[in-house]
Amino acid sequence: MLSLLRRTQSSFQTKAFTKFSICDYIFRSIYSASSTTIQGTSVRKDTQRVIVPIRNKKTKPEKNKKKDIMKDLSPEELLFDPQELASSLDNIVANFQSQLATIRTGMAHPAILDRVTVEAYGTQCALKEVAQVTQKDAKTLRVQVFDPQVTSAIDKAIRTAGLGLNPQVERSGILSVPIPRPDQETRTKLMKDVTKQAETARRALRSIRNKVAQDVKKRNVSEDEQKFSERALDEWLHQYIAKIDSLLENKKLQLENS
Repeated sequence: MLSLLRRTQSSFQTKAFTKFSICDYIFRSIYSASSTTIQGTSVRKDTQRVIVPIRNKKTKPEKNKKKDIMKDLSPEELLFDPQELASSLDNIVANFQSQLATIRTGMAHPAILDRVTVEAYGTQCALKEVAQVTQKDAKTLRVQVFDPQVTSAIDKAIRTAGLGLNPQVERSGILSVPIPRPDQETRTKLMKDVTKQAETARRALRSIRNKVAQDVKKRNVSEDEQKFSERALDEWLHQYIAKIDSLLENKKLQLENS
C-alpha cells in the first residue's frame, strides 16, 4: 500500500489534474486494479465504479428584476385604496409636466403661454379664456383674440409675463409671437428653475405617501400588516419619483440642445 501511495504521488506531481484531488486520484488508481482488498473488502473489476463529483453551478439571480408588490392586491390587503393613491400621484406628475411645457427651449409650443394672465373686463383672466394660441411655425406662435378690443391688453400681458417674449400685432385680433432661442444665461436660469420645480414635485409625492402611511397606522392592524403596507407605499413612491427624474432629465437635455 505504501509503494502504491508513493507511485501515486509521483504520478500526480508529473501530470496536471484539474478536476481531481490527490485523494480522488488514489482511489481511482485503486479501483482500476483487477482485485484489491481494502480493510478486508474485495473490490471486483467487473463491479468497479468511479464516482466523479460534479460541481453544481451557482444560479445567478436575474438582474434588474423587481417584483411589483402592488399587482393584484386589494385595498383590504394594502390597507389603502391604490386607485385613489395613483390618482393623487398622477396629478402631481401631470402638473409637473404642464410646468415643464411652459419652459421655452427655442421651439414654439402653445403651452409656453399657459401661465399668462390678462387684465380684461375689469378682472384677471387666463390667456386661454380670451384667445386661442396655436403654432404658426417651428419658431412662432399665433394668438387669435376672441374680442379684438382686448388685443392691446393681451399684447401687454405677454410682454410683461417674464418670458422674454415680444409679440407683434399683425392686425386687430391677431398677434404673432416669435420664440427666440435662449442664451446661455437664460438656459442656466431655466435649468435651476426646472430643478426646483422637480424637487417641489418630489416633496408633494412624499407628502401624499406620508399621509397615507399615517392613516394606515391609525387602523387596528398588526405590525407586519403595517410594514407590508409601508413597503407597498415606498414602491409606488419610488416609481413616481423616477417619473419626475426622467421628465427633468429630458427637459434639461432640451435646454442644453436649444
